[in-house]
Amino acid sequence: FINHCSSYLHPSHYYMTDVSLALAQMVGQDSELGLAAVSEDRLLLKTQLCRKIADLLEVLAPAETRLRGMLLFELHAAVAETGRRQSHTEGPVVMLGYITEPRKILSESAALLRHEPPELPEGRVSRQARINLLELDALIRNLSAAPTLAST
Repeated sequence: FINHCSSYLHPSHYYMTDVSLALAQMVGQDSELGLAAVSEDRLLLKTQLCRKIADLLEVLAPAETRLRGMLLFELHAAVAETGRRQSHTEGPVVMLGYITEPRKILSESAALLRHEPPELPEGRVSRQARINLLELDALIRNLSAAPTLAST
């Protein structure tokens, strides 16, 4: 659909944005392994779509916190998975650099979703975002302390 309609619809047209949003949310949902089972190309596509739509929402609908918060949660997951894959090839020492961006994105997502009722999907994502933030903070502390322990 996107390739077919991109020749006559603006990239920010409602239909293009709606389909892009659905595609961004679908990538990684078809496997029990989640984003770990997604190819590099699909992961890059998810990241690009999430960034594009999040930027568009910030301009066109700045008060639409629910959708933007959910999208930023998806973006954090994609960026974190990219960082995880990079750390496997470059070593765990560089992982600290790869988890600061997803932590920032996740923090913004949690802030946008903080008032969502826990019964709604957005409320459950808000809860998961807070849990993930605590886990990322612990990981950052551990990675920051690791070089200090090695030098003593």
